[in-house]
Amino acid sequence: MDENTNKTESYDVRDLPNELTFVAIILGIGASLWLFLTVTTYPNIDFMMYGWLFILYLIPLIGVLKRRRFGFYIGLFILLINCLAALVFFSAVSLIGLFINGLALVMLMKSMDHFRKWDRVDKWAIVLFIMINVLYFGAVHYWNYIRPTPEEYYQQVSAEAIEKGDWRVCERLSGVHRNNCISSFAKSKNDFELCKEISGDTIRDYCYFDIAISLKNPQICDNIKDEYDKDMCYGEAKNKEVVP
Repeated sequence: MDENTNKTESYDVRDLPNELTFVAIILGIGASLWLFLTVTTYPNIDFMMYGWLFILYLIPLIGVLKRRRFGFYIGLFILLINCLAALVFFSAVSLIGLFINGLALVMLMKSMDHFRKWDRVDKWAIVLFIMINVLYFGAVHYWNYIRPTPEEYYQQVSAEAIEKGDWRVCERLSGVHRNNCISSFAKSKNDFELCKEISGDTIRDYCYFDIAISLKNPQICDNIKDEYDKDMCYGEAKNKEVVP
């Protein structure tokens, strides 16, 4: 009874052996670094990678503090990867990282007896760790190889708007792509009234310009703000008007 009680108390975080304390500090520093980069880079796409790395460090950190077997195995994996990365990206700084992570790796391996026996918690923690990695690399693959580029997406939406005969489909886009989508739609319908929905002056002027020439109607040129483009529009539209 007393022996079991002492054994249970020995798993308390406050009684963590010095070797595991060092390992927890290294994992904690890594988790803190990746958390900081996650917060500071959002909403840049890099935040997803940093968030993934934060979770990779957080899971073994919790495991080591709780002295769970999943913390031991995942911690070994993370520290080993860090050592290999330090060797691959060899530099003066990486030598320091290699020494620190190598030391933490040795201390963790020597502390195996301080961890609890394997149970269901460890199994599900390992499964969760694997699933997080699968989901992350699946997301990276989609983002880099399957997801359409902004230009491709603009072309898809623009074609859909023309096919459906509804310029409001372009509202799914933003910025320059939205303006270009509305401009393409207006030109396809020769509807100069739609040009006013364009927020960018340059794209809006060229929308009026092209439709005025297409319809051979110089009066549409009155809507152009740029005086030089307006004069060119008058000239082009009148020439088109005269030519049989």
